[in-house]
Amino acid sequence: MGENKCKLTVLEKSMPDEPLDDAGVSVYTIGDDGMWPTLRDAGQIRIGFSGCEQDLQGVESVKEVRTQCGIESSGNDKGRLLFQFASRVEEGDILIANGSNFLKGFGVVRSEYEFEKNPSIGDSSDTHYRWVGWLDLTFDGEREGIDVETTGVTVVSGHTGLVNRTEKYPDYRSAILSHTDDVSDPSASYLERDIERIEKEAVARHLGYSSYETDKRSPIQTTNLFRNAGGKGAFKDNLDKTVGQSLSSDQRETIREHLLKAPNVKSEALQLLESENTTLWGTKGQHVEEYAVLDRGDWVLHDVSGTIEYIQRVDHSLGYLPENIRSNIAEEIAGNSSFSGLWISSAEIHQPDEDWSSIEGQLTDTLNLDGEPLLFDSAAGMFNQFNPFPIKEAGGGKTVLEAIFPDKEFSDPEVKYDVSEGDLPAPQKNPGVSAISDYDLPEDQCFVLLPEGGEYEDTLDEIYHFESGIPGYSQLESAGAGTTFVYLRKDSAGQRIFDSVGTIETIREESRDEDDSTTDYYAKIDEFERFPPIPFDVIEPYLSKNGLLNGPGIHKVTPQDLRLILQWHDGPLEETLAEIDETDRPDLYKEALVHLVAGRNLALYGPPGTGKTHTAKQLSKLVCGSEDDFALATANAEWTNYEIAGGLQPTISDDGDRLWEPEPGILTSAVQDCESHLKTEGRPAWLIIDELNRANLDQAFGDVFTLLDLDYRSDLPITYAGKDQYVPLSFRILATMNTHDLAQLFSLGYAFRRRFAFVRVPSLLSNATTIDLSDIDTAGVTAHDALSLVDDGEVRSTIADVARARVERTAVDDRVLTEAPDEVTIFPQLAVPERIDEALRAVTEGGLDLEGEDFIESLVAFARYVDKHAVLELGQAVIMDAVTFVLAHELLFPGETDADVVDRAARAYIVPQFEHVLSDLRRAETLGENEELAEHYTNAVGIAAELGLQKTAQALKDAKDSNSILE
Repeated sequence: MGENKCKLTVLEKSMPDEPLDDAGVSVYTIGDDGMWPTLRDAGQIRIGFSGCEQDLQGVESVKEVRTQCGIESSGNDKGRLLFQFASRVEEGDILIANGSNFLKGFGVVRSEYEFEKNPSIGDSSDTHYRWVGWLDLTFDGEREGIDVETTGVTVVSGHTGLVNRTEKYPDYRSAILSHTDDVSDPSASYLERDIERIEKEAVARHLGYSSYETDKRSPIQTTNLFRNAGGKGAFKDNLDKTVGQSLSSDQRETIREHLLKAPNVKSEALQLLESENTTLWGTKGQHVEEYAVLDRGDWVLHDVSGTIEYIQRVDHSLGYLPENIRSNIAEEIAGNSSFSGLWISSAEIHQPDEDWSSIEGQLTDTLNLDGEPLLFDSAAGMFNQFNPFPIKEAGGGKTVLEAIFPDKEFSDPEVKYDVSEGDLPAPQKNPGVSAISDYDLPEDQCFVLLPEGGEYEDTLDEIYHFESGIPGYSQLESAGAGTTFVYLRKDSAGQRIFDSVGTIETIREESRDEDDSTTDYYAKIDEFERFPPIPFDVIEPYLSKNGLLNGPGIHKVTPQDLRLILQWHDGPLEETLAEIDETDRPDLYKEALVHLVAGRNLALYGPPGTGKTHTAKQLSKLVCGSEDDFALATANAEWTNYEIAGGLQPTISDDGDRLWEPEPGILTSAVQDCESHLKTEGRPAWLIIDELNRANLDQAFGDVFTLLDLDYRSDLPITYAGKDQYVPLSFRILATMNTHDLAQLFSLGYAFRRRFAFVRVPSLLSNATTIDLSDIDTAGVTAHDALSLVDDGEVRSTIADVARARVERTAVDDRVLTEAPDEVTIFPQLAVPERIDEALRAVTEGGLDLEGEDFIESLVAFARYVDKHAVLELGQAVIMDAVTFVLAHELLFPGETDADVVDRAARAYIVPQFEHVLSDLRRAETLGENEELAEHYTNAVGIAAELGLQKTAQALKDAKDSNSILE
């Protein structure tokens, strides 16, 4: 044992030049893939690539990863990166997260490689992850992070690169510490202390014991002993309440609720909470290096003023979870959030009531210490780890305790790490679509149960107890086996939430005594699953029993109601976004989806053979859920309102009489399909019109053109043959237009351009659009000339309010449909007011790298300039359309909205309004008159570029050169 002698000295405050080398700690930089706030809050790091969603546990080579995932070797070697992440990174290594050119986070790896088939955060390919204790270098968003351009250090390229930087770690450490002087967040002043805390934890996790100096550092793994010491009073009271007695059912439920806030919390923790014998205790977070190495099977001796009063086994350490979750649990259980080093036990608690000095002597005699200390003292001297080397030689902590206390039984943990996922509820996987396949929703057996309506003490995932006389009891009793339900109950803060789903296997009834006619019913629960909580007030407006789910009782609802609840987190919206990433043109589909969510119909234009119709069909499939959820029609010059809206159709009755029957037109029929689909599937169905510009739009759509605008759909129906058909808010027309036919075909009027967003579908063989404005001479006109025309913020505020109102949840009185979710945003989750407020703040509080106070000012300034100089009078409605697009983009892709998104909005909504200006320009050039128009148009191009709208400027320049907006 001499080679492993340990000195009882605490690590120096100022770390040595190479603080981690002796323990074998490696340091990596890794890309955050644009998910830093999510990764920080979850306490994780994730990577993944499309097609690489396989469990890599135990892989031994890069070749094995490539074979398993079907990856070919290349310069950007995904196989090598995945192998490093799964097999080379170790628990206790340090990660430095970066996004773009900023260091975002600094953390210690707190777990081995883990795999999650259906990721609870990130996209569908982010299946590979590790738990990480993060230090936030953005200081909760106060800054972007540590700017590497000012530090001299380098970061990984790409979204999820992983590079070993161990040799350069001192440079990274210095860079982080020297670039926080301008941070106002109080935590910045403790940055060095926090980095040292992470370094100590890293060393401890690598070695398997506390980070104290040894003559020879050697990693060791054994079931160990710990001593938790304190005095009488609060310390003892706390022990008696939490270790001396099991957690109550309410406490277990509270802990469960906190654990479920952590993505993919380990199933062992949740299973332990099912036991009535479960206890929980925590040590102060300052002892991080000790509790970081607490592991399954370790034992803790609780010392009260020199007497060992309790001995407790560690079944599951919660040290891998984010600090905020552990602190909240500690506050609930111990009344002190600082006791965040938590562990759970379901073992019998021993109460030896023996002096520590006596036990210390027995341990010294039992162990072959060979001059080594018995304990590694912590900085505060209250929580100590026993020297693991002699304990390992003696057979481990359990064996040592059996020798000291031969009359007591010390058992190993019963929870196995190989518990199959099928044996336990999957609390972090919203049932979503997978649950719908598990829960074949019955047509007439769907319920919402309110357990807090009575004094129920049953375990709600096993038994639901209800009694006769409670509203709705007879319906549930009659429904019986096969009933599917969701629980609506209150969380610890008193907020009403949906949080779990199950089916009823059987219902047993019991009569009370002769003096009580009440009947008790006990519903046995099967297929019970928890899902992330859904606030009741957020989803209530979409439920068929809006306003009725109050008070105690049992409520029968529709299958559509249950489907909406189960798919709230992981339903059509998440499906659509994930599937778009797998398409051949994700950027094209993302832009088109934003327009649709912003409330616009879509006009896909481009030369023949570029895939416009295919794109329209794919969009319908992505959003509506099936290849069959659209109607397809090809436009022609003969179309009239009869073909579009419908009218009377002659038929012959069975008796041979001539009759006139109402016959819906192309548009009306598609609208009826949409309404039906919303009621049965909760998703819309759309109309695709191929070659729309071949039709005489005024002739065909004249009487229904207004209804293409969402503002009028709740007031005006399509009228045909004496019948009315209202158009759902989520109904859309996807049109295709061949730009080679524009000169010969019908021109696009203002009414049409206002109701459609134009998205170009280029050839896959064409080069990306290049920006070349070198020949634009603006004669000294600058962005300031336009911005000076925006005299106050009132107009900008009004435009923002209108954009907000357009996408916000529709009031019940204004809905076209009340039987099914039907929102302008298509996906009801996006129409939640709080979500919209957050998105609007995100896009207006920053300049998005455009000139002007915010992006709205930039758009208004451009409109004011072209109006003042008589180029074009742009109405405020067009600017509102563009702003709504930007807001919709932030709702769909939070944190990804930038100047390019605003530029695309301007190009889609503002540029098409210049259509008739082109003919004026051509006439002016041909006749040599109105030279000012050409000059002001050129200046407008320059102003757009000066404001930061480069693509808009290029589109206007190209339009003038080709005499067509849509070329």
